[in-house]
Amino acid sequence: MESLLDSVPIPVSDFADPTTRALLACDGSTTVLLEAMLRAPVTIDVLEQFEQRAAAIPREPRCALELSGVDRVLVRHSVLLAPGGRPVSWNRAVVVATAANPLYPLCFDRTRPLGPAMAAADVSHRRRVLSTGQHRRPGGGPGPAAGKCYLICTDGTPRLHLTEVYSPELFPPHLAVRRSVPST
Repeated sequence: MESLLDSVPIPVSDFADPTTRALLACDGSTTVLLEAMLRAPVTIDVLEQFEQRAAAIPREPRCALELSGVDRVLVRHSVLLAPGGRPVSWNRAVVVATAANPLYPLCFDRTRPLGPAMAAADVSHRRRVLSTGQHRRPGGGPGPAAGKCYLICTDGTPRLHLTEVYSPELFPPHLAVRRSVPST
């Protein structure tokens, strides 16, 4: 699942599909938006979850979370599923592993996506999209998938770095064809 960070940065406006653009531009709960788009609830399958030193994670999340190499993080790889088990998104969460982080204990509930868990716990937070683009499709399927990376902060402090890669069957990653304007 480390390949979720392998991406080509592309602005939201360059994606052809309006549903894909809406998903990439969203700075609120992705789970709520996915459920509205699918008109069905999604469930989570936590594939793996482990703690490690921040020195072992890629530079992008380490810098975004303002961590030193000795800080501890919890890494959570999951997939959101539509009814019937169809993958909707693959996710990689890197959470600062400290008692001061109100998001950290929420990760131990492996039955709920983090967004709904934060809402249920009434955790005040702010999300900031860091990048959007085309990512390598998890599982090695053909072609790219659309995805984004964002940061979740509480009390102005970065607490969680999340990479989401969306099913290309549901959210086409194709780019819009740009027409050049003839010069006069």
